Amino acid sequence: MAGDWYDFRVSAHNVHGWSVVSALKSIQAAQAPDSPAAATTTIVDKSIRIYWTQPSWNFKTITAYQVLIQDHLGSTFSEELTHCDGSTSGILTSLYCDIPVSVLRSSPFNLILADPVVAKVRAYNERGWSSYSTLNVDPNIAYIQTEPGTMNTPQRGSSTSIDRIEVTWAALASPNNGNSPITTYALYWDAGTGGTSWTDLAGLDSDYLSTSFLVTTGITMGQTY
Repeated sequence: MAGDWYDFRVSAHNVHGWSVVSALKSIQAAQAPDSPAAATTTIVDKSIRIYWTQPSWNFKTITAYQVLIQDHLGSTFSEELTHCDGSTSGILTSLYCDIPVSVLRSSPFNLILADPVVAKVRAYNERGWSSYSTLNVDPNIAYIQTEPGTMNTPQRGSSTSIDRIEVTWAALASPNNGNSPITTYALYWDAGTGGTSWTDLAGLDSDYLSTSFLVTTGITMGQTY
């Protein structure tokens, strides 16, 4: 049966008789693949990359992998076949898949900020499925990042005068930055319209990482801002 070892010897015959029997050779019958080693999850831009190594295929070509991902509660593992179908040629060759963080934040995974991305993998050949890999743990684990949290209300800076307004705000740090570095702060103002219209002052057209901005145009003396 698959996985068993069998011993073989060979001899040859001609009109004069038989040769001496060869030395013995032990050969293992083909079987399902070995269990893969624990996978690794890492952050790649807006996605989580899950990658693994090919296990011993045991004399039958591996034709598929199955990748399961743990949900927020840690109680259920599910596949994500849109981005991580382990039977596709690309994933079979590359031994990894990239799943958007937005997908993992949705059902059935429902992962939230700082949740670990835990995965297990198994391999398939025509003899059947391997057992699942062990679960990945630190340092081979990624944690969910999100968009930043709501910022605190901006404040009037000390450089404010009758013809200028300095606006300051507090930088976001982990975990309020979504555990991802801030790439820009955007500042908007209503130009004294009482909130009926808003214009961006900084941070939308180009990155702005300062935590203050000095408004020097559009200021009406005596107007409250």
